[in-house]
Amino acid sequence: MKSEKGNLICLCTAAMHIAAAAVLILKLFETAKYNFYLISCMVVLGGLLSVAAFLSKSRSRFRPGWLLPQGLSGILVGAMMLSALFIGKYDFKFILLFSLPCIAIITSILHMSASFQIKCLGFPRWWILLLFGMADLIFGVSVYFYFLSGNFNVYTGFGMFFMLLALQYMAETVTYKISINREDSEI
Repeated sequence: MKSEKGNLICLCTAAMHIAAAAVLILKLFETAKYNFYLISCMVVLGGLLSVAAFLSKSRSRFRPGWLLPQGLSGILVGAMMLSALFIGKYDFKFILLFSLPCIAIITSILHMSASFQIKCLGFPRWWILLLFGMADLIFGVSVYFYFLSGNFNVYTGFGMFFMLLALQYMAETVTYKISINREDSEI
C-alpha cells in the first residue's frame, strides 16, 4: 500500500510539472513576476512532494534513491531563489538564469549516483536513471553556456526542464521493480 501511495505522489508531481511547463512554454503569464513565482514555488513544491514520495514508498529508506536528496535540494534552491528576490539585489531573470543550470546539474548528479547504486544492487532498470542523469547533465551544461551568451529564454528553458522532470517522476514508478529470474522461480 505504501509503495502505491509513493507512486501516486510521483505521478501527481509529474502532472504538476507538466502543467507548469505548459504555462511557461505557452507564455500564459505575461509578467516576469508571475513566471518567477510559478517557477520558484514549483521548485519548492516539487521538493516537498519528492520528500513525501520518498517517505511513503516502501523500502525507500533502505535502498538508494534520488527522491529524498532531490526534494531537499529543491526546497533549498527554491528558498534561495525567493530569498534572493526579497533581498532585492537581483532581477527575476538573473536569478532564474543562475538557478536553472544549478538545479539541472544537481539532478544529474543525483540520478547518476542512484543509477550506479541500484545497478550494484541488481536492479535491471538502473539504466533509466543513468539516461535521465546524462540528459540532465547535457541540459544543465548547455543552459549554462546559453546563460553566458545571453541568448536564452529562461521561461522556456524552465518549461523544458519541468517536462524532463515530469518524465523522470513517471519513470520513478517503474525503475525499482525487480524482474523475477526464471531460474530463481523454479527453486
